[in-house]
Amino acid sequence: MAGPLTPRSAQFGGVRLAYSVSAQREASLVLLHGGSGTRVGPGLIDHIDGRWQCWAPDLRGHGDSSHTPGHYALDEVALDIALLIKEVVGSPSAVYGHSFGGHVGLALAAGWPDLVRGLALGDTALSLETLAPHLDRNRGMTSKWRELAASGASKAEVARRLHDIPEVVSAVGAESPYYEAMAASLVRHDPDFLDSVLARFDVSHRQLKGGVILKQVQCPVLLIRADPVRGGVVGAADLRLATEYLSKWEVVNLVGVGHALEDQLQVATAINRFLAQFLDA
Repeated sequence: MAGPLTPRSAQFGGVRLAYSVSAQREASLVLLHGGSGTRVGPGLIDHIDGRWQCWAPDLRGHGDSSHTPGHYALDEVALDIALLIKEVVGSPSAVYGHSFGGHVGLALAAGWPDLVRGLALGDTALSLETLAPHLDRNRGMTSKWRELAASGASKAEVARRLHDIPEVVSAVGAESPYYEAMAASLVRHDPDFLDSVLARFDVSHRQLKGGVILKQVQCPVLLIRADPVRGGVVGAADLRLATEYLSKWEVVNLVGVGHALEDQLQVATAINRFLAQFLDA
């Protein structure tokens, strides 16, 4: 276990980046949450090999970090993490990213290869083209999230309105802790981040076009693939891109786990096995 997490923040130009960090250990692991979420917490970090110091930021536009309307392109978000590693962490780090956090991780590893020792991607589509169908399927729900984020409603009211979205209830059930967690995220969320997905996707995610960004990734990569039956987004086309462009990669297939990667013990087990190569060599 990584131990207790301490909340902190750092200022990089006009961007305040809020994050949590565990006690100092042998090496550093930066964990990047998915889009419209908030920083990775103890549910996953408590299962990470205790030899790793864990750094869990709120990405810009999320949680307690700065809102930066009009500036949610992958390279802009990745720059924040590059500065966090360079100026605060102080040494090259392993990186785990879930979904959008994985796309930020790809931009980070491609643009700042000297800062990333290894990259674990949690159900992250590897190209603009393989990601687009997933975004299109969820466009209605994303639009409702955007409306709630801009509403100014209280957390309790947002949680109540989330119960009125049929696709959410069918996916997570009526009694899930999802509603409170998502409401806590949306009341602090920049609605323009969701506009960057709904209206500016080809611009904000342009680095993913054709999957050629993978050619720039020099470190080992782990693909954690959610179950396609449960809505996992990494498909055969992504595996072909990995085979074509990545020099060193592996895949772990999770059975019965959806895109949200709700079984955090399974996810942590995959991450720990991947990380072992950096300390046990």
